[in-house]
Amino acid sequence: MINKKGISLIVLSITILVMAILAATAIISLEDSGIIGRSKNTVTKQNQQEEYTRLQVIKNGILTDNLGEITVDEYIAELKKQGMIEDTIKTDAFGNKIAKTKNGTEIYLGKDGETDIKIAFEPLSGTLGTLIKSAADYGKTVNYEANGVKDWKIFYHTDQYVYLIASEKISKEQLPSSLINVGASIESSTITLLDNTTREVGQLYWWTSPTNYGTIQNSSLWMANFGDYSTNRNGRVVSYLLDETHWTAFKNTTSSYSTYVVGAIGTPTLEMFVESWNAKRAATNNINLYNKKLSLVKKGTDGYYINDITNGESSASNTTQQSITTGDKLYFWDTVDKSGVWLAGASAYTDTYCLYSINTDGRIVTTAQSGKSYGVRPVVCLRASLPAQKGTTTDFEI
Repeated sequence: MINKKGISLIVLSITILVMAILAATAIISLEDSGIIGRSKNTVTKQNQQEEYTRLQVIKNGILTDNLGEITVDEYIAELKKQGMIEDTIKTDAFGNKIAKTKNGTEIYLGKDGETDIKIAFEPLSGTLGTLIKSAADYGKTVNYEANGVKDWKIFYHTDQYVYLIASEKISKEQLPSSLINVGASIESSTITLLDNTTREVGQLYWWTSPTNYGTIQNSSLWMANFGDYSTNRNGRVVSYLLDETHWTAFKNTTSSYSTYVVGAIGTPTLEMFVESWNAKRAATNNINLYNKKLSLVKKGTDGYYINDITNGESSASNTTQQSITTGDKLYFWDTVDKSGVWLAGASAYTDTYCLYSINTDGRIVTTAQSGKSYGVRPVVCLRASLPAQKGTTTDFEI
């Protein structure tokens, strides 16, 4: 008799179980090492590339048939006809269409110029706050418009707010006439830019210090942290630059903006200028262009000293001016006569008649309130949640 030896059912079951555990362990190990994850991403990218190629072929076919013209709606109709996308189409705040392919991929369709269509797998729009990646974006343009001023740049931002600054000094006609009632003088001047073109700008100054002072409604919003602006003559002048009731014309309150425009002031506060400069200096890591880190020292109720810091060390003495580079036109703009801009900041140098200003040659100077060659660049505060997208004529459209 021949004895046959085999595997019992119990042993076989245990063997299969052990092999299953080992296989599961191997799969987990592969996932942990990223091999499977990378493989999935590769497949997804390949699918997206294939879909993108087909989307482009369909678009180019319509362009050929229509002699170079195409609309988003007829493109969507053709995609549906060819079974490329699902029937449900969504629309964002800027009219861009959001469709979903049969494979479940969301695609974003919008106008690209007059005769083409932009196709993307990433959203074409978001909020102004999310589109600003860092302080390196300070200086980018936004299509905001108010009181005849159309050119605005991003000056500063927080999680909640984005601050825009007028690209240039405003004209006499755009300055609030209500300032005359509080002792200000407003004149017009013709200045020459470095490209030899000329333009009219407004000059704002006080021959004598106002005896009363303006109401600063939102000091923390504007980083107007000095304290009591009513105490000194220079503080009283600054208070009118910060009194929003004089600058409401720069708040665009049309229906599309009304819930997003928070307020406006006459010109940047000294504190905000320093914060903006230092943030962009750090974000760009360009100490050649942004050659000095700026710091403020408060002197009681007199005002501020502005102090440069190099390599973490405070300078030994405060000078009456700080010379910083002029390469970034967010902070300076070029004129032959070095016509400057007031900063809403009281100076603690020399006497209490002086305010801070920024000249186009890169000097932050202390200037008597009666200085006639100085104007303002209004600042507007917008909520960061304002819908926005990458622009065509400006960096961001809102």
